[in-house]
Amino acid sequence: MDHKPLTAEELEAIRRRCEEAFEEPVAAISLGRGRVGLVYSSDTARGSKAMTVAKYYGPQKIANAKFAAQAKQDIQRLLAEIERLKALLSRPRAS
Repeated sequence: MDHKPLTAEELEAIRRRCEEAFEEPVAAISLGRGRVGLVYSSDTARGSKAMTVAKYYGPQKIANAKFAAQAKQDIQRLLAEIERLKALLSRPRAS
């Protein structure tokens, strides 16, 4: 993986993709028969009316589903941390 610094345009593209992703919170749940899935977890999509947005199989299915379920919130926090650190770096230093 290339470790070049992110450009302002790349950060903005990441932010835009994050903002455009679905607003409803998602949760990782067991779908039975060795499957784990992501479902919308809003009050309007619970139980039998839950809408599956992704299905995961294989040995890392639980870890993959948990990662995907939390990705939007994690990316938002990482972007905020990048902005905070950039602001610290741009402040004048005391001599």
